[in-house]
Amino acid sequence: MAITFFFSLIAAHELGPKQMGQWQTVLLISSYAPILYLGVVNGLGRDIPYRLGKKASVTEPTAIASKLILSLVSILALGIPAVSYILNRDPSFLIVAIVALSAGRIINVFSTILLRSHQRFVRLGYHQLTSAVVLTIFMLILIWAPSLRVLAIGMMLAYVVPVVFSISLWSLEAAPLSAGIKLVRIGFPIYLAGLIFSLLNSVDRWLILLFMDKETLGLYTLAIMAFGVVIIVPSLLSTIVYPKLAFSYGENHSIKDLIPTIRRVIVLNTTLTVAIAGIGFIAMYFFVIPMFLPEYLYGRDAMAIIFLSSLVLPVGQSFGDLLNVIGMQNYYLRNISFGFVLNMAVGITLLKTTSLGINGVAIGTVTGLSAFSAAQYITYRNSVLKNFVR
Repeated sequence: MAITFFFSLIAAHELGPKQMGQWQTVLLISSYAPILYLGVVNGLGRDIPYRLGKKASVTEPTAIASKLILSLVSILALGIPAVSYILNRDPSFLIVAIVALSAGRIINVFSTILLRSHQRFVRLGYHQLTSAVVLTIFMLILIWAPSLRVLAIGMMLAYVVPVVFSISLWSLEAAPLSAGIKLVRIGFPIYLAGLIFSLLNSVDRWLILLFMDKETLGLYTLAIMAFGVVIIVPSLLSTIVYPKLAFSYGENHSIKDLIPTIRRVIVLNTTLTVAIAGIGFIAMYFFVIPMFLPEYLYGRDAMAIIFLSSLVLPVGQSFGDLLNVIGMQNYYLRNISFGFVLNMAVGITLLKTTSLGINGVAIGTVTGLSAFSAAQYITYRNSVLKNFVR
């Protein structure tokens, strides 16, 4: 994730706000690609460590998910020439890039979840390192020959090349339909929560596209990068902690045993996130933007506002892992939906009734994330501690 930040920084410097607006549009739409697997992969991420904790086989759910992913990637790969034909063999770069990055993102997410679920953290480290090396190479190419195509090719390869580290965990064995249905039943609420979390984090971008323009979205790149910094530690800790929680829960089915771990994770998560966000804010606000990205000065205050989400996001994310593991995904879904609706309402209101511009949509995002995290804590206190922990 750190290299992605620098990759975006170089891209912003080399391409300027107008082309970055186009690139952010590609990233925004392709980020919803995991919608296509309807919760199967989400279910797998919870089911594998849970089964391993119970000493049960993971072959059937892995086979179902592997076949689904290969089917989706194949369909999307065939979609590129199909789009070319429909658009008289001269398709828009944006459309081709969206389709290609969607396929890459789907297979990359599946690869990451497989490695995480099996707790193959060394391989996962190589997976992330390979992605970083690819992005570094294309970052240098971008400096020499800046273009949106270089950006798209670099990101696509960064998604696909690291998949080699998870291939041995894939399975194409026969599996009953009931195994797939079970994965959907487990994963669909997690999938919906993930979808709405993506919407919660991207409402600001959609509002800018709807009420402003792509160039303004390009200027908002700084705020998008700030959120990328804020999410680094919560994502990293979730990758490590979530499978361990699911394994422990599968092993002894005790919610009480999970509570000390979650409490420690929240303290560590918040401390590290605030520290990294603080360093990122000082570096970006006072040095990087004035000296390296003066064209983006308009987006500096929106970036500062987004950095404030470091105070609340780790709490909501950490409780989300707990709720998903113990089968309370619907509570997580309700809380994140509340944050999404509030984010959208505040963002639209401030855009329509004030002159805050992109600062208004940034305020909406921080408000929505704060409401989500507060609702997560209330659920933990009232529905987990009171009902399951005596």
